[in-house]
Amino acid sequence: MTRTGGERHPVRILFLVGTLQTGGVEKQLYFLTSRLDRTRFEPVVWCTSEKGLVGDLLRASGVRIIERALDLSSTRSVDALVSWLRELDVRMLFSFADWFWADVLLAKTAGIQTCVTRRASMRRPAVPVETCVRHADSDVNVVLCQAMYDHFLATEGMNPATLKIVSNGVPIPQRPARSISGQTVGNVANFGPVKGQRFLLEAMARLHSSFPGSELVIAGRTYGELEKLSEELWPGGTVKLVGEVADARPVYRRCSVYVQSSLSEGLCGAVLEAMASGLPVVATAVGGMPEQVVDGVTGYLVPPRDSGALAEAIGDLLGDKSRRTRMGNAGRERAIAQFSAESMTAGYTRLFESLLSLQPGERPAEQGGVRKPLKG
Repeated sequence: MTRTGGERHPVRILFLVGTLQTGGVEKQLYFLTSRLDRTRFEPVVWCTSEKGLVGDLLRASGVRIIERALDLSSTRSVDALVSWLRELDVRMLFSFADWFWADVLLAKTAGIQTCVTRRASMRRPAVPVETCVRHADSDVNVVLCQAMYDHFLATEGMNPATLKIVSNGVPIPQRPARSISGQTVGNVANFGPVKGQRFLLEAMARLHSSFPGSELVIAGRTYGELEKLSEELWPGGTVKLVGEVADARPVYRRCSVYVQSSLSEGLCGAVLEAMASGLPVVATAVGGMPEQVVDGVTGYLVPPRDSGALAEAIGDLLGDKSRRTRMGNAGRERAIAQFSAESMTAGYTRLFESLLSLQPGERPAEQGGVRKPLKG
């Protein structure tokens, strides 16, 4: 808390993000900022480029949004950004932008006391040298799972004293929201090669003769490419593209199996949402996915880029309602216990309070012990 004339004021935190279109990063930003205790923290969101559906959700929850480009094209534009940051009078910058490299430098130049960065992906940054400098200057680098912690220690030489694990979290429905008796397979992801939807479509085509009534529902931006890929890889199949949605719960409600066919992930929010809805999950064993899905208990883990393994796992679930129900229930229990939006918000609240208690120039203590991957 800050004090003026004896009064207590919430600590203003500036959350930096590149876009407010629907995506995993943006939804996690919404889940967090909409749940922070407003008597202790005042979240302000700085969006540098595109508006989107998540922006509407943030405004509805009372979060202030500022739209301003991160213009580094000249000394004059950089000076203007620094002056603007000073005028905002924030105590902390929390960057949700994986690919920015100048955010921490700008904040420190503007006199912002504390800087936190969050990495949602293990993909290599576009400017690796500058990104490493950014991490060195940041007070805390948040990662989402043990796999990311180990990866960044090994590949980018991050200081373990500044590397902290705070898992993603999602809202938990009051009751399971699924269609366990149907043969609908769901996927929530914006189209892109890294999401591996080509292999999912190939898997569904393999299953068509055994499950002629099956259908695939995909929510997310398609860019016109997913339509072409569906016609190419599963001609005659039933593929329903529902487009970008701010709230994917209606998608989960119509599904009996959820599939995440990604080639790379951090800790996938859509998988957590599917688990919270009571769906069994088939996922590729990449990134933090093995810390979410317990193979053979809450669903199945398969190798990436393997449509045959995907088809076998999906078919195993489509052909056995009792197995779908059992695994879906186990996944929901796991989501409730370990991945709720409330537990994520509590984790960040503890982090913010510990950082705000430090003296200027003081760094947080090294995380006590390395958290082991979550077990079932």
